[in-house]
Amino acid sequence: MKDLKELSVKIDSLLESKGITKNAYSISERETQEFNMEDGAFNLLRTLFDNSLAVVSFVGEKQGIATGNDFTDEGLEATVEASVEAANSAEPDACKDIAPFEKNEVFNIGCLKPDKEKFFERLMELQKDLKEKYPKIKLMMAIAQYSSSHQLYKNTNGTVFETNTGKYAVLLEFAGNDGDKTTSFNGAEIIVTELDKPFIEYDSLRVKLDESVAALNETSFEGKFEGQVILTPDALVQFISFIIMNYLSDNVILEGTSRWLDKLNEKVADERITIVNDPFSKEIIADGMYTADGFKAETTPVIEKGVLKNFLLSLYAANKTGRKPAKMPGSNFIVANGDTPYADMIKSMKKGLIVGGFSGGMPSANGEFSGVAKNSFLVENGEIKDAVTETMINGNLGEMFNHLVSISKETINSGQMILPYYCVDGIVISGK
Repeated sequence: MKDLKELSVKIDSLLESKGITKNAYSISERETQEFNMEDGAFNLLRTLFDNSLAVVSFVGEKQGIATGNDFTDEGLEATVEASVEAANSAEPDACKDIAPFEKNEVFNIGCLKPDKEKFFERLMELQKDLKEKYPKIKLMMAIAQYSSSHQLYKNTNGTVFETNTGKYAVLLEFAGNDGDKTTSFNGAEIIVTELDKPFIEYDSLRVKLDESVAALNETSFEGKFEGQVILTPDALVQFISFIIMNYLSDNVILEGTSRWLDKLNEKVADERITIVNDPFSKEIIADGMYTADGFKAETTPVIEKGVLKNFLLSLYAANKTGRKPAKMPGSNFIVANGDTPYADMIKSMKKGLIVGGFSGGMPSANGEFSGVAKNSFLVENGEIKDAVTETMINGNLGEMFNHLVSISKETINSGQMILPYYCVDGIVISGK
């Protein structure tokens, strides 16, 4: 692997030689050691390498961006030259900028020295646990990785950030299988920095395995009704992403189409809802510790007790609209849990659906959404009846988070997010 500081000296020299006195760039290298398993047997061990360079150059008020992955002298020069050419041909825009000086820091995230022997033991243990505890699960594919990365960010305002990251990941693809019965594929991902417990004990995996076993008895129902829906953490994070895209992101704020455009510091959701982006939490693995614009990450409340606290804007969109940029480099969301046990959420439901995932397009500008409920189960009179197929759900994104019934006491930690179960009302559920 290359010495990123030596590469940085070369990039500085190249930019200086081309007269670029305002710039920013990010260099990263990643090494991934990977096991692949198919049909119950490990069949591949390989090491993958990935390089990345992104250069932002300014010529007056004109900005140019170029990316590359060639760390040779010729490759570095080509990427720098491409960024300069892009800047020369761009339209002037004073709102395009880089963050002011931030204190220089080195961030170490996760496990920087892998225990390969222990990792392999845990993988073999998982294989055994699946056979013994989930005999009706057919494992189609497993990818197990330890990845380490080194990243350097630098800009001409004097900021230098360096990050070292290491983590384990296990990605599984499986289906329920019992004789002639087979479910559709399901998947799970475990991301950890420690190997202190068996993988089968992680809720992010166990819940998905249970879903696939239960789906062996799936059926379809006829009719249409308006009722309650329990969003599992996997489904909830999809709808949180819709909230961000429809109401809080660059495009909808720049275009003025967000229905929350003038709602900052006002109530937009049920007062029990709190959503925070917190890369500093010891319970999760941070996506990153600084933004692409060069701001150090900050804990960012998005919604706090139902009140909108921040739009999630880049520096450009913030400058363009006179708002505040979000110092939020990734999606490390922590959603506050409630005080209702998940089992009680189900028991209190007269008729509704547990939704494991959503398949549909982006909600419209007014928040209306429609799509297929995936990995879902019909609930009647407080009991889970059947796994259901070909079931549609329709509702309004903004109204849904104001029609909250309850939030589970339990949460699921995916490794990079922590989310509970949400029960919401007023959703139209349609069968055949």
